[in-house]
Amino acid sequence: MRMKLYGSRKNGVFNVYIRPDQAQLMIDELQLCSGGGHFTFESLLDELNDAIQQNIDFNDKINTIRDVWPVVGEQLSNVLDDADKTILIGIKKLPQGYHPREKL
Repeated sequence: MRMKLYGSRKNGVFNVYIRPDQAQLMIDELQLCSGGGHFTFESLLDELNDAIQQNIDFNDKINTIRDVWPVVGEQLSNVLDDADKTILIGIKKLPQGYHPREKL
């Protein structure tokens, strides 16, 4: 499922826009619509958002990217236009004695 994400890395603010049909798909997948409780999708999102770690150690961030990249890297390769790739979205280990080079 593709969703639109808007935000500012500099300001640390990111918003995911979920269409009503996408919200319903998630509710159905998680089987959250049955029962007599007071469930709201917005409350679920608020709880999930509050559970997201706000700061992460740089080494943990690099290790996490290395761990998940084999699974998601190919899917993310077509998300950004090459001209917009100004922020790190992957990790490349260089052989001993090699150094990164600038690409224009």
